[in-house]
Amino acid sequence: MKKVYIVTHGELCEGANPPLRIEGVDQIKKLQKLVPNNPPLVVCGTGLSHLETRRLLGFSGLRTEWNAIVGGPETFFVGEG
Repeated sequence: MKKVYIVTHGELCEGANPPLRIEGVDQIKKLQKLVPNNPPLVVCGTGLSHLETRRLLGFSGLRTEWNAIVGGPETFFVGEG
């Protein structure tokens, strides 16, 4: 049976295409022990927070498919409501 792990970024800083806050980095580091070390494929958004999350999970050298549908800089906005 195949398993799919879905991980979203942790808490973000303010602004368009924000990086992770310190709390967000800590949140992702806690997830490291819950995901496999060497998944056969990583699907990653193209926003800064997605790239940081991928790196923090140790997935930087792994086969990765980039997809803005998962999330990208253009999906972030600043506003009320």
